[in-house]
Amino acid sequence: MPISEPEPIAWAVNSKSVKWLTELNTWLEHFQQKGNLAFLQRKYFDNPILYIFHSPDDHSLSKGKLSPYDEPIKKYSKKIGWDWRLISSLIYQESRFTTGFQSSSGAFGIMQMMPVSAALFGVYSSSSVEEQIEGGTKMIHYMDTAFAPYVVDDAERQKVVVAAYNLGMAHFYDAFELARKMNKEPLTYAVVIECLKCKSKPQYYNDPVVRFGYVNPWYADRFVKEIFARYNAYCAIFPADN
Repeated sequence: MPISEPEPIAWAVNSKSVKWLTELNTWLEHFQQKGNLAFLQRKYFDNPILYIFHSPDDHSLSKGKLSPYDEPIKKYSKKIGWDWRLISSLIYQESRFTTGFQSSSGAFGIMQMMPVSAALFGVYSSSSVEEQIEGGTKMIHYMDTAFAPYVVDDAERQKVVVAAYNLGMAHFYDAFELARKMNKEPLTYAVVIECLKCKSKPQYYNDPVVRFGYVNPWYADRFVKEIFARYNAYCAIFPADN
């Protein structure tokens, strides 16, 4: 429910900082021209549920569609035993169902896979959207299987896998070893994140059981929270067997 008129967002600088203002405007203009600003606006500020209502051609409650790619998402999610709505939320977070975007880090496509990782699962820049979804879900299944001996609970492990999709798997093995050393078992998502946060401190990232060094997982933690919040919203609107 709107409670006020939309307000613009801007940076304010000292009126005497003419050079600094010029630098900011130059950078912002370049950032806008590359399309990065529009992408970040859509990814982090647009409400995903409103997006469903406001895009009747591709996302329609009356037609029971969450995205233009519901069918392949359902197909490959079912193969790995994951809820298609959770996979959809992850895809929305990564690309907002945009197929042609490539990030500055090199991640590409609807599931924003890195080229080296993508190739391991048969996905390339020339792959179709369905092939990208198939490869992305295969990667998720691979991580899920690899983490199963450490995080036994399926629901907790799904959160860890989603975090690893963002951060990569390596640091999580360090977190598992730190948790074991600190007797923090059984492993839950909260325990794993706590141990990952420890890896931002020298006494932990220099610990002999840690092989992959420093990491600050704040972004991965936010990534997980946003995906699961959206997933819960999707569950309220779209039935599991839709």
